[in-house]
Amino acid sequence: MPLLQIQKMMDNNTEHRHKRRVYLDNSATTQPYPEVILKMGQVMYDTYGNPSSQHSAGHDARITVEQARRTIASLTGALPSEIFFTSGGTESDNTVLRAARGMGIRRIISSHTEHHAVTATLGAIVAENASFLPHMNISAEYVDLDTHGRIDMAGLENMLRVSDGKTLVSLMHANNETGNLYDLRAIGELCRKYGALFHTDAVQTAGHYPLDLKELPVDFLSASAHKFHGPKGVGFLFARSGTGLRPMISGGEQERGMRSGTENVPAIAAMALAFQMGHDDMDADREHVLSLKKRLLEGLSVINGVRFNGLCECEDESMYSLVSVTLPVKKDSGMALLALDMAGVEVSAGSACMSGAWRPSEVISRLYGPSDDMPGCPTLRISMSKFNTADDIDFAVAAIRKLV
Repeated sequence: MPLLQIQKMMDNNTEHRHKRRVYLDNSATTQPYPEVILKMGQVMYDTYGNPSSQHSAGHDARITVEQARRTIASLTGALPSEIFFTSGGTESDNTVLRAARGMGIRRIISSHTEHHAVTATLGAIVAENASFLPHMNISAEYVDLDTHGRIDMAGLENMLRVSDGKTLVSLMHANNETGNLYDLRAIGELCRKYGALFHTDAVQTAGHYPLDLKELPVDFLSASAHKFHGPKGVGFLFARSGTGLRPMISGGEQERGMRSGTENVPAIAAMALAFQMGHDDMDADREHVLSLKKRLLEGLSVINGVRFNGLCECEDESMYSLVSVTLPVKKDSGMALLALDMAGVEVSAGSACMSGAWRPSEVISRLYGPSDDMPGCPTLRISMSKFNTADDIDFAVAAIRKLV
């Protein structure tokens, strides 16, 4: 299908929606590039062989997979042998955390504001201790954060200093609800200093921020294609050579024995293309989206009593694409989301990975706790992409102002 035809279909789909709609939930998922949709279709049609098959069709599929691996490796400073394809960020996170016991890890340090793929998995790992001998038990410890969501780096160093066993630190690159950015180099250097391994969930930043894994002291990194205008259901895991990572899924020898199951060749190829396109346009996209964020902050700041959460007003410490805002009105977030959706504005209250049902934000609750001076007020997560315009922001601001 020609690229122009795909673009026309996307435009027609927008026109068929009975009224204007502005999509500002890009931290949940992003609109795929038209070129990515075309790539998936082409590969699905032309390269349908099983990459493990020993014939020409299988060989062609294997070449496609390895070309994608080399593309992602070259753009991240990794070795191709350090890139493993998965179904997305959740599987990548689970692969690292679930391998901890087999790698001799006896303690995992994280934070209470990590993505649920990390916090829920840590809870399950600790609960499973009863099934193992005491010397194989894993403890979970959580670093403190201030009310803006900054990591207590001195506290993290103290925790690392008093370790009696091998430690894994799992802290995200950017918080998916507040947009706070964390210093991977500073965290990684502390981990190296005390002999700990470091995993980061970079689902929100991969494809949007430069990641030089040759230089960054990171041992494991999780990424998901649909967060950077690629297809859903595919992602990658960076695992530094020599870390001893073990597979979570058994039943085949795909991904050099690290991830069983036939590779999703069309999605992998499309992910690599999306990653390349994001890298090529990274500076221009950042400038454009940052201007939209500033426009949004300016438009909402005139609301008396509004609160911006985390560090989203600090350009150097926050994602350029995300604003978390609590509105000064007694209305739960679910009702606020419904009102905005009816007005044509699509945002969220927090993570979209919690079964699709609205629930109070665990991250916001952790930041403010019982001292929250805006209990019962709705919190919105507004996240922009390169496909948004200044007019979109003005439309959204007008709709949000009507809520208060």
